[in-house]
Amino acid sequence: MNSGILQRLIIILAALNFYVPTQGNAADAPVIFATDASATANPPATNVAAVVYGHIISLEDVRLKCLREYRSPVIEQMLQDYILDRECQRRGITASEREIDQRIAKLRIRLAPATLEDTLKKSHITMAEARDEIRRELEKPMLVAGKIKSLHMVHCRELVVNCGPSRSESTAFAMAADFRRQTLGGADFATMAEQHSEAVDKNKDGDMGVLYDRILNSVESPVLDAALALKQGEVSPPIKAGDGYHLVKAESTDKHHPPSEDALYADAAESARREQITFLVPQAISALIDHSKITFVDDDELVPGRPLPAAAATIDGHPIPMREVLDKCVAMYGPKVTDILVQNYLVDRECQKRGISVNESEIDGRVETLRKQCAPMTLEEGMKIHHTTMAGLRYDFRQDIERAQLATNRVQSTHMVHVRIILARANPISESDAERADRDARAQIIAIENQLKAGKDFEYLAAQYCVPDDPGKNGDMGVIFPAKPGMDSDIVNAAIAMKKGEISSQPVKTYSGYALLQAISDSDDHPQDEDAAYARALTEYRSVEAQRLIPQIIVGLIKKSNVTYYVHS
Repeated sequence: MNSGILQRLIIILAALNFYVPTQGNAADAPVIFATDASATANPPATNVAAVVYGHIISLEDVRLKCLREYRSPVIEQMLQDYILDRECQRRGITASEREIDQRIAKLRIRLAPATLEDTLKKSHITMAEARDEIRRELEKPMLVAGKIKSLHMVHCRELVVNCGPSRSESTAFAMAADFRRQTLGGADFATMAEQHSEAVDKNKDGDMGVLYDRILNSVESPVLDAALALKQGEVSPPIKAGDGYHLVKAESTDKHHPPSEDALYADAAESARREQITFLVPQAISALIDHSKITFVDDDELVPGRPLPAAAATIDGHPIPMREVLDKCVAMYGPKVTDILVQNYLVDRECQKRGISVNESEIDGRVETLRKQCAPMTLEEGMKIHHTTMAGLRYDFRQDIERAQLATNRVQSTHMVHVRIILARANPISESDAERADRDARAQIIAIENQLKAGKDFEYLAAQYCVPDDPGKNGDMGVIFPAKPGMDSDIVNAAIAMKKGEISSQPVKTYSGYALLQAISDSDDHPQDEDAAYARALTEYRSVEAQRLIPQIIVGLIKKSNVTYYVHS
C-alpha cells in the first residue's frame, strides 16, 4: 500500500484529517479531555454538555464554539473532496472497488491487533467514509497523470571540503581543486570521497543516490544543477555551497547505466512520480476551486437561539450541509471544547472566590498590543479570520490574566545569581570534526583555569572570551534564575548553585563548548544598585513559573470539582 495513502488514512482514522488552527487562545492551553469513563450517558436535559457545581455548560454553546473555531478547515476539506469527485466524474476517472478492497485489506494488517472497525468507531468515521478517502487517494494520480513528466536522472557521488573558522574559503577551494586533479589523473573517486570528504554521509563513499530535478532532499540547488548537467564519468569543478565546496562525479545516467542499476533508477523514477503528484494534485484542485463560485456562512449567522443555516457553504450552487459540518466538528472537537468551557467556568469561580479581579485597562493594553502586531492587517480583519468577536477576544485575555494571577500567587521566591562567564567555544567545521573541536575547547578552558589560578582577573579573561551579543564585552550574563528561558540548562544549574564571589569549581560542558562562571552577586547578597535588576529577574521568574504551574492548577480545580460530562470523546 502506498505509504502516502496509508499515512493520510491513518491520520483520518485518528480524527486529525482536518488540522486544528492555532489561534493563540489562552483557554486552549491546558486541556484535560473528557473520556467515556468520566461521561454520563443521559443528560438531565437535551441541551446539556456538562454540569459543574450545578452550572450548565450548554450543548448549544459547545456546538457554536466548535463551528466558530473549527469549521473552516472542515469545510475546506469537504470543498476539496467535492471538487475532486466532480472533476473525476466529469473525466470518467474512477478507482475500482477491487483496488479499494486491496487497500482496506492492507490497512487491516497494518492496524493489527486493533481492528479496523474499532478504530473507525473511535474516530467517528464510517466504513463508507474510509472507502471514499481511499478512492480519492487512488484517483488523484489519475487526475494529473498527463502532467507527470519523465525526468532526467543522474547517479552521483560527492566529495565535500568544508569551510569554517579554522579553514578559509580560498583554502577549501584549493583543496577541492587538488582533489579534482587527482581524480582526473586516475585516482578512484569513491576512495577519495571515503578518505577526504567531510560530508555527513562520507561513510557511503560519497554516494548521493540518483538525483533528478526538484528532488525532495537536502541537496543544495547549485550542487543539484551542476550534478544534472554532468555526463557519465564526468567530475564537476568545485561547486560553492553553504558548507563549503563540493566535487560531484556522475557514475551513470538514466540513459547510460549498467543493468545492475536498473532497480535503482526504477525506484528513483517512482519517487519522482510520487513527488510530482504531491505538488500537482494541490495545484489542480486549487485551480478548480479558483474557477468555482464559493460562498460561506458568516459568523454573524451563528447566534445562540437562532436556527443554524442549512448550508455552511455553497460551491457553484452545490451546498455543503451545515449538519454534516457540525457533526464532524462536534465529533472531533466537542470533548475538547466542553473541557475548555468547564475550565473557564472553574477559573472564573476560583478567582471570584479568592477576590482576584482583572483591571479593564490591562485588557485594553493587550488589545492594543495585538492591534499593533496585526498591522498592516486591522484587528477587526484578524478577528474575522479567526472567527472571534471583540467580546470573545477580551474574554480570552481575561482568562489568560486570571490564570496567570492564580499561578503567580503560588510562586515562591528563589535563589538568583548575577553571573559572569568565560566561554571556550568548540567550533567544528564538519560533523566528523566534532571530536577534535571538543578536545581543543577543553584544552583552552583548562589553560584559562590555570591563568585564573595564577592570579589573572576573571573579568579581564571574560573580555577575551566573551559570549556573542555581550554588550559590555566582559562576559556579564545578568541575573540568572532557575529554568531561565533561552539559556543553556547546564549553565543555569551551575549558576544558581553558586554564591557571591564563587568561581565554578570545574568547567561546565555546554552545547557550544566549555564555560567557567563567576558569581558577581546573589539575591541574598548584592549591592543596592542591583536591586532593580534582581526585581526584574524575580518578575520574569514568577511569570515563567506561573506558566508552568497553570496546567497543574487547572487539573487540581477539575479534580476537586463536581463535574459531570455528557459529551463523549
